[in-house]
Amino acid sequence: MGAKVFFRDGFPSSKNEAVLMNKAISLLFLAGASALANAGPIAGKIALGTWNTQAEFADIKVVKGSQRLYQSNFWAGTAGMTLSGGNWSTANGILRQTGGGTPALATVGDPSWTNYTITLKARKTGGAEGFLIGFGMPNDSTTSWWNIAGWNNTQSAIQAPGFSMLTQSGSVQTGRWYSVKIEVKGSDLRCYLDGVKTIDTMRLSDDAEWSDRNDQILNSNGLTRLPGWEQDQVRELLGRNVYRGGAARAKFDALPGKDAFIALGSVEQAALIRKVNRNRATWNWGYINDPNDAYKINTIADAMDGACMLYNSAGVFDKHETVESVPSEWVPTADAGYGGTIRFGGSWNRRVAIHEMSHTLGTGTTGEWGGLMYDGFWHGAYADLQIKAFDGPDARLWGDSQHYWPYGENQDSEWSPENERRTASIVAALRRDMNLSGVRNTVYATDVVDGTYRLTPRLAPNSAIEVANGDASTPLNVRAYSGAQGQKFRLEKQADGSYRIRTNLPGGRCVDLSGGDASNGQTVQLWEDNGNDAQRWYLIPMGDGWYKVAPKNGVWKTLDLWGASAADGTPVKLWDFYDGFGQLFRLDKLG
Repeated sequence: MGAKVFFRDGFPSSKNEAVLMNKAISLLFLAGASALANAGPIAGKIALGTWNTQAEFADIKVVKGSQRLYQSNFWAGTAGMTLSGGNWSTANGILRQTGGGTPALATVGDPSWTNYTITLKARKTGGAEGFLIGFGMPNDSTTSWWNIAGWNNTQSAIQAPGFSMLTQSGSVQTGRWYSVKIEVKGSDLRCYLDGVKTIDTMRLSDDAEWSDRNDQILNSNGLTRLPGWEQDQVRELLGRNVYRGGAARAKFDALPGKDAFIALGSVEQAALIRKVNRNRATWNWGYINDPNDAYKINTIADAMDGACMLYNSAGVFDKHETVESVPSEWVPTADAGYGGTIRFGGSWNRRVAIHEMSHTLGTGTTGEWGGLMYDGFWHGAYADLQIKAFDGPDARLWGDSQHYWPYGENQDSEWSPENERRTASIVAALRRDMNLSGVRNTVYATDVVDGTYRLTPRLAPNSAIEVANGDASTPLNVRAYSGAQGQKFRLEKQADGSYRIRTNLPGGRCVDLSGGDASNGQTVQLWEDNGNDAQRWYLIPMGDGWYKVAPKNGVWKTLDLWGASAADGTPVKLWDFYDGFGQLFRLDKLG
């Protein structure tokens, strides 16, 4: 979302107006981005299909209450169906697809169908994947289906407009009949496999649906159980969707359907809302003195978006910022407090936003600061380790009652892309030293015990990072987990909080960046241990048990499944962290 678009309909002059505007404009963004603006409930045809796979289907029924919309009779052929791709035929009351096709589809029904239940039986007879069961298809070619055991028979997901592609691990067996049921009720969707509900979600694509979902959460008893600052974060997420990443939207879509959510108790609702929130640094507008100064307002918005993304790339910072634009007579430059309010007066660029956010995160604004910043320098162990990692064994973090240096972003002359990244890491370490509440996810907060692990990508939960073919001379990639030694790694914590990651293959080589280079797209390989920073890795928790694996010489980067692909053989490379599913890993301890 661009900040300049955010203000195209006017400017708030009070905090309440700002909250209302944030919510209203978020609806405009979503409507513009969606192919289903003003779509209303899920509506459309159904389909049976495969992707480069052969399968059989039987006993298809579509009912709406007591009304039967469709029932198959494959003894009489495929009358009424539209067939595309593959090789379709019928025999003995069964619909068969014996060809290839990507996809191969048999569609039936009416674009106006709503509020229906699909039941059927499906059996895989050959090929690489499982089944595609279409729903809500306005025409015969729309991608709108439940992909059961796709991605080389490893995962299932809803692939349809208005839904995030939230994957679930699972496979289907060749030759076995499965019972499939899909319930469509308004914008709610529930999917069952062999009688087990595996998906309960809601499409959030147009203004009405998004507003309804917002109101459902904002008016819930579960929200009132969260602390005030966390409630503000949730309101910011719903109001502007500032997290931007697909992972955050997928978390929101992963809530149960509306009826199921409302039926939950407040404790269960609160737990779900907390998962949606993801505990990221967020912001929204408060007071704006001159709403007609579009240049200042848009510059501040861009600066705050960038500052939040910077801090979120270095860890999880549980802070919601309220941003005000005030006259320079009130605030000559800018100021901020630990409570989370930032006031921009005469200075309002990105460097200023990063600096002021550090104050809201505790630098120079808490009692703990004074207990560790005295005699002109910092006395906390974690920030001391961090500054020495950046500037050498004799380096110190200097400061006074309000500020620190270097990397405090105190003056424009101090800013550079490298320095701002170091600022985020320093602030994380300072907060760790001060033992501030909510600090769980700084570089040095990692508490992963030494041992042998499987590194499981969130994008491919049935797979693991591996050394291809067990050959220690090859780069790393991802492949379905088999328990091979090349898919096991030893994690060994170092004195500075980083980890050495070694293969379990003979020789125990280290995970290494080719040439020691931490630039985007760099190959991740194995190499003999030489102790340099390109062979040491921070395991930075990003919530819900997932980790960012960042090289010591580029903590703002992460291991990345190249091209966001979950396919076997996908290379593992280095890239800027953007909170993608291909950049998050679970550390499964094996021994």
